Amino acid sequence: MINYTTAAEAAKLIKSNDSVYIQGSVSIPEVLVKAMADRGHELRGVKVYSAFAIGREEAPYCKPEYKDSFLVYSLFVSNSVRNWIAQGYGQAIPAFLGEIPGLFRKGIIPIDVALLNCSRPNADGYCSFGTSADLAVSAAECAKVVIAQINPHVPFSYGDALIHVSKLTAAVEVDEPLVELPTAQPSEIDRKIGGYIAAGILDVGITGLDWLTEGGHEDKVMHVADLVYSKTSNRPCRWVLAVAGDSPYQCPQDLAGKRIATELEGLTRNYFKRVGVDVNVFYSWGATEAKVVEGLADGIVEVTETGTTIRAHGLRIIDEVMCSYPVIIANKEAWADPRKRDRKARPSAEAAECKRNNALLGWYCIAS
Repeated sequence: MINYTTAAEAAKLIKSNDSVYIQGSVSIPEVLVKAMADRGHELRGVKVYSAFAIGREEAPYCKPEYKDSFLVYSLFVSNSVRNWIAQGYGQAIPAFLGEIPGLFRKGIIPIDVALLNCSRPNADGYCSFGTSADLAVSAAECAKVVIAQINPHVPFSYGDALIHVSKLTAAVEVDEPLVELPTAQPSEIDRKIGGYIAAGILDVGITGLDWLTEGGHEDKVMHVADLVYSKTSNRPCRWVLAVAGDSPYQCPQDLAGKRIATELEGLTRNYFKRVGVDVNVFYSWGATEAKVVEGLADGIVEVTETGTTIRAHGLRIIDEVMCSYPVIIANKEAWADPRKRDRKARPSAEAAECKRNNALLGWYCIAS
């Protein structure tokens, strides 16, 4: 049984000079955060820690009038605090994700209050941390005060990322959708990077193999190194041909004369030409999966890492069009110049070595 209170009452548990951890990812407890910010005129020296904090807008405590009330420390600079830190009001703490729970548990970063966004409790009284089980679990474990907004939009994720209602100092009922991020679209420069290098405007660069192929530049540049990874793994991503799960289409040939939506028109046309099928290919700017769902297309050619999003839209993959990953490419004439090649070969080798060892690499580039 949870004894619910209001966000304003729960925020009164936060005292001046407390250290507060705010759950992150797309699961920021925004109602609680706003209630805390509303007390900015009476609080002083509250240290606010966050990581991967992807909010709908800039954090409400990041205001000039609150600069002495809330001292912002970011373990990962994201959109809700980026401008505040860039203006010099907050601080970024560089740390490996796997090390941060230890900083909490050893008291190096002490946590007095944890603000959470949790699922409804199950029959045994356990709430799930939902989409953000990264640092919130250790922060709640170490906090003296745990305040949770209980939100039906937070999914119940099974495993160890649970907290019993008896551990909650205060709980607030909230009905608030999680933040949704739009799929990032390549910029015009991303699309043209292969062409710039082929033309000699740039000597060297990194681009996706898919966009290099789409622009028809694959044979016009020097292929220096493969960086085989995707956003969430060390595997390449795949461009696949997908259709509605309940459709009769089982292979590319079944789509003869049908409509195919994709962001890579050239790649898709070449694929269907290669398999000997005549289709109507049209351009899709984002939300490509929805084109089949809405009846605007009979099939799509879309990029995926795991296939999860495609399956979530009720689609079925019937063929793989190509694998893609970042590649380091160079202008052929520049690569033929020993002086330029030596300067470009070193960062390429460093990138490949870091990729093999799952290491991080930062390049500092000076134009010459």
